[in-house]
Amino acid sequence: MRKLKILLADDENEIATIVGALLGRAGHTIDVVNDGTTAILKLKESPGRYDLLITDGNMPEVSGIELIGQLPQLDFHGKVVLLSGYLTEDLEETYASLPIDRIIQKPFPLADLTRAVKEISEKIESEQPG
Repeated sequence: MRKLKILLADDENEIATIVGALLGRAGHTIDVVNDGTTAILKLKESPGRYDLLITDGNMPEVSGIELIGQLPQLDFHGKVVLLSGYLTEDLEETYASLPIDRIIQKPFPLADLTRAVKEISEKIESEQPG
């Protein structure tokens, strides 16, 4: 399995800490930010740095949905996992129109996230030329 460079954006410190530690122990490189604004700044600094963005859907100032919507302008070509505390029909329609590879509903078993990251890692590896 390919080790990924991951940007994790979640305003809930406990979730960010746990997820960051879990994925770090799995060998991935993790940068953790607690809001969408900082995530945008990180992506502007080096859009090609990250293989995967994991973001909470509902954060103050710049939500995960707004962050994902800005990814094309940020020249981000990685994969996206959205963590959502609640799903409504309207939100599902919005999510369907965005470049999201996986939606994981909060609260979630850590195994669900680990499995999603593993599958995305394998997909990225299979997409590599040669």
